Amino acid sequence: MKKFGILVASALVMGLSFTSCTSDDDSSNNDSIVGKWNFSSEKFTVNGTVAYNGPYQDNEVGCASDNIEIFQNGTTLETDYFNSDCDVDTYAGTYTLNGNSLTVTEDGDVVTLEIVEVTSNKLVLRSSDTFEGDTEISEITFTKA
Repeated sequence: MKKFGILVASALVMGLSFTSCTSDDDSSNNDSIVGKWNFSSEKFTVNGTVAYNGPYQDNEVGCASDNIEIFQNGTTLETDYFNSDCDVDTYAGTYTLNGNSLTVTEDGDVVTLEIVEVTSNKLVLRSSDTFEGDTEISEITFTKA
């Protein structure tokens, strides 16, 4: 299951909370997150120690970037390229936006993400959770396609 970058790269082990430089007006955030976003980079921190900080690891070499499209009508479509043949899986979902909290549902899996930053060409989402006593933070950076 690679949905939403493994639900935002391990958000299945993380629930998210965000701070942003944008307004808390839902329609303003909704307009700014709408579009096609390529998975670009990721950062994982466990108990305050950075475990990984670099390019998004699930983008297949020689294939287009994995991406998620966020539509104005509250739906999403994630595209995941895999293997050397660049085969594609797509996952449809829905989302709700409440201030800086973005909640995405795909195939019954729900993850709430914090919108850390959103500009016309960059979106940063963060999740955090405590799993087996460890505090894990995942931060994914997207670039506008």
